[in-house]
Amino acid sequence: MQMNQFFVRKMQNVWESVDKQSLAQQSLPSGIVEIADIPYINDGNSGHLLDVYYPENTNGKLPESTAA
Repeated sequence: MQMNQFFVRKMQNVWESVDKQSLAQQSLPSGIVEIADIPYINDGNSGHLLDVYYPENTNGKLPESTAA
């Protein structure tokens, strides 16, 4: 592993740790659905995971159109 790759991975680990601590202190508002850790690149890298949040009882595409 090259030196710059080492430092990049070290910083990613620090950021991930800080994020986990921050998220552990938060809760979702009522009426919100969470789908967590969807891999958009299936390589095991936690930086390649997507979280999706949307209102409960939603049908169709979002955002909903407000046009009449």
